[in-house]
Amino acid sequence: MSGQPHIAIVTEDVFSGLGLKGMLEEFISFAQIDFFQNMDSAMEASQRNTYYHYFVSYDIWTDNTKLLVPFKRLVFVFGNKEQQKKLAPDIHFIASDTSQEDIAKSLLHLHEMAHHHFQHYPQNVTKQLEEEDTRQKNTLSEREIKIITLIAKGKSSKEIAKALHISASTVYTHRQHIMEKLNAHSAMKVVNFAINQGYIDINNL
Repeated sequence: MSGQPHIAIVTEDVFSGLGLKGMLEEFISFAQIDFFQNMDSAMEASQRNTYYHYFVSYDIWTDNTKLLVPFKRLVFVFGNKEQQKKLAPDIHFIASDTSQEDIAKSLLHLHEMAHHHFQHYPQNVTKQLEEEDTRQKNTLSEREIKIITLIAKGKSSKEIAKALHISASTVYTHRQHIMEKLNAHSAMKVVNFAINQGYIDINNL
């Protein structure tokens, strides 16, 4: 994708950094996610790339507060819940000492809050994203859209089968087709698509 937006992850913890990188790549697939272990490297890279967000660990934030505060609206701090209590309430925070599902939901909430229908991104990127969403939507059947909505609501295949009066194996087949059509590797990508299309209110997750 031309004009691809960049997002930076900055943390000394390689394991947590790469884990977050994988999650971001799943539901913000149109962005280039760059990983750094210190702010100096991130700032050097920012001279070549425009970063639309910085995801920084609590330690990186505290060590570089003066540098980061001027553009804190672009910064998301991640750490444990005790560390969150030490931050100002207007700092975007992601609690990392929770389940992967809860982290993913937090990311979805933050992403939706910051970029309602991609408004924050360059016009050429926005246009390509909207065209891709339209193309994907047009390939989905009415039944698949119903299943996507139920997946986004956290329903299991068994619960979806019961709700739609079909077999669990049929639901599984539909899910496989949906994942292929959306180029999704996890349910969170499907949830993100459902939110962007207005199939479900993010506040109901």
